[in-house]
Amino acid sequence: MKQRLLAKLFFVLSISFTACHDDDNAPSFQFTTSSSKYSLDQAKLYLTKESDYVTASGTSYTYHDYFITDGTLIEGEDGNTMSDYNSSTYLIGVSISTPKSKTLGSGEYPQYGKWFFVPEGSNMSIVYSEASDGTMFSTQDKNEDTSPVVISGGINDGDEMTLKFNGKLTKFQYDAAGTLVEGSADTAELFYTGKVVDKRP
Repeated sequence: MKQRLLAKLFFVLSISFTACHDDDNAPSFQFTTSSSKYSLDQAKLYLTKESDYVTASGTSYTYHDYFITDGTLIEGEDGNTMSDYNSSTYLIGVSISTPKSKTLGSGEYPQYGKWFFVPEGSNMSIVYSEASDGTMFSTQDKNEDTSPVVISGGINDGDEMTLKFNGKLTKFQYDAAGTLVEGSADTAELFYTGKVVDKRP
C-alpha cells in the first residue's frame, strides 16, 4: 500500500516538474479564463501591423498589433482572425499604443475598449482571443476594467518579448442558431515570452 502511494506521488510530481520551464518557480506560458486554458509553450508571436491613430482631441498615437498562436500565418493575410493561419486552434491578439511623443516599448498599457475613454497622454491596449470551440474574449467596450498589459523586453523583429495580463474580459460565444452572443465578464490571465516574427506589410 505504501509503495503504491509513493509511486502515485512520484508520478504526480513528475508531471508537475515536466510542466515547468528551466526555472521551477517560473509560471507556465498560458492563457486562462474560468472556462478555458491554452498552453502557449509552442506558440509563435507575430507582429502584423504598425500604424497611427489620431484621437478626437488631436493626439496622435502609434500602435502595434501582436498575435500569439499555435498556427502559421498564411502569406498575404493580415492575421486578425484564426482563418488567417494554418493549423491554428487559438489566437490571442494584443494591440499596444502610445502617444507619438513617447516611444513604444516596455511598460504598462491599460486596456480601453474605445479611444474616447483613453486619458490624454496615456498608453492604451486592447486584448482579444478566439479559439476553435467558438469562444471569444475581448476588452470590454464600456471600459469597466482597465487592467494593463505589461510589456517587457523588445518589441521588434527577433526581439524576445514578454506579455503579461490579468484582468476582466467580455466573453462572446455563438449560440445554436449561429448568432454571436455577448456573455458576462470573466477574469483572464496571459503570460507569454517569445521572439517577435515581423510580418508587417
